[in-house]
Amino acid sequence: FKMVEAFTSMIDCHKGEDGHYANVYFHSFSCWTGQHIIHATFALVVSFIFIIISIVVALTYYDS
Repeated sequence: FKMVEAFTSMIDCHKGEDGHYANVYFHSFSCWTGQHIIHATFALVVSFIFIIISIVVALTYYDS
């Protein structure tokens, strides 16, 4: 789950004192503007693919 946590940390945004949303771990990134859109989209896509592959592997080794 560390891999999913690494990718989802890119979309962990909180409202700052100035009213703008900033990333929790990378304070220099304003959320959903500029390069953050590219990074967040990539993180979501890779996380989704990783979860699908994990489910397929789990179902492959499941004994009923």
